[in-house]
Amino acid sequence: MELYQRVGGWPHVARIPRWFDEGVAVVVAGETRHSEANRREIQTRGIPAPALAELVSRSDWNAALIKYGETHLEDPGNLHAVYSAAAHELSNWLACAAPAGAAALLTAVSEGGAFDSAYQRIGGNCAPMK
Repeated sequence: MELYQRVGGWPHVARIPRWFDEGVAVVVAGETRHSEANRREIQTRGIPAPALAELVSRSDWNAALIKYGETHLEDPGNLHAVYSAAAHELSNWLACAAPAGAAALLTAVSEGGAFDSAYQRIGGNCAPMK
């Protein structure tokens, strides 16, 4: 809800990729099941993970949850590749942009700026979008 309020409501939220929205939720919550260690385990096991381009709209996100097998989130064997991909991208970006950068990004979007260009400008090349 904080993200929605900061960008000026529903019309602006639709311009924010779903991976960013969900990534914020996961990072803020400190979800250990979507941690960097979890992401490394996904890679070690060769479990397919989505590219950010697959996670832009709400329908993209829901399709990815089905495609990558995250419809049963309580399954202890499920490593949550979709949520982990969003958390990984956002964690890396925040390491460069810091909380002030996140606030600047949301302000840019609320003022009509394009998400992708603001994200790159504020976060630099530290965590390029894939």
